[in-house]
Amino acid sequence: MPITSGRVSYCRFRVTGDAPSEVDETFTDLLHEHHFRETEIGAPDEVEAGWVTAEHLMDTQFTYDKVAYGPFAMFAIRIDTHKVPGEVKKAYQKMNEQAAAAESPTGFASKAEKRDAKDLAHRQVQEDLAAGRFRKSRSVQIAWDLRNGLVFCANASGSVVEQLVRLFRKSFAAE
Repeated sequence: MPITSGRVSYCRFRVTGDAPSEVDETFTDLLHEHHFRETEIGAPDEVEAGWVTAEHLMDTQFTYDKVAYGPFAMFAIRIDTHKVPGEVKKAYQKMNEQAAAAESPTGFASKAEKRDAKDLAHRQVQEDLAAGRFRKSRSVQIAWDLRNGLVFCANASGSVVEQLVRLFRKSFAAE
C-alpha cells in the first residue's frame, strides 16, 4: 500500500556510506540521472527499474516540491517485468508445428520442422516483448529520513528489495 495514503506496512533499512544529508538540487539531479527509462530497441531485459516521483509511475520530473517533505525525501522505484507466460510460448510452438504438419505430405512435422517451429516461436516471443505486450509495471513508494539515515520501502518482497538495493547503490553510492 502506498505511503501517501491509508495504512502502510513497510520494510526499514539503515543507510550507510556517503549518502546525501538533505534534499537539494544535487539530490533531485541524482534521482533524475537514474530515472526509469524503457528499453527502446529490441526486447527489454526481464526486469527494468528506475526512480519515479511518488505521484505516479510515469512521472520522472523530480522537483524539490515533489520530493522534499521536511527532513524526508519521498519518491518511488518503478519496476517493470517482461515475461511471456509459458502457455503462450507453448501455444506459439504448437501452432507453428501444426502449420508445418499441414504443409507436409505425411501430415506430421519432421524433427527439423519442429526445431524450426521452436525457433519461430522464440522469435514471436521476442517480438511480443519488444512490442511491450507482456509488460507489468508497478511503483513502490520510498520515504527516506535523511537526518536519521533510514529508508522506508512500502513493499518487503525479495524482488523489490533486490532492485531497490541495486538502484540505491548505483544512484547514491551508499549502502
